[in-house]
Amino acid sequence: MKPYDLIVVLRLLLADQQERERPTAWLASELGLSTSRIHESLGRLRAARLVDPLHKLVPRIAESDPRMYELLALVDGVRLGDARIRKEAIPALKERLMVPVARRSESC
Repeated sequence: MKPYDLIVVLRLLLADQQERERPTAWLASELGLSTSRIHESLGRLRAARLVDPLHKLVPRIAESDPRMYELLALVDGVRLGDARIRKEAIPALKERLMVPVARRSESC
């Protein structure tokens, strides 16, 4: 294990924040993005780094609402991922955000 990996593990285990740090972007296993697997040749998680949330309340929201967690993880995939991750995250985010628009009545 490299020193950086040990630091990441210790920060995750000893986090003094109220909110627990959750995997996001490509590390969020629910999303099934291709790089959320363990990198076999290195024997460690690929790019397991701690990132600042978009807003201080985002961890609480993600903890309480699984759908928002999924959407926010995809947003992090777009903002933090490389080209391959963004290529997977953008269509997944669009698909989840598509809401059928009801036609307005002509009489309104």
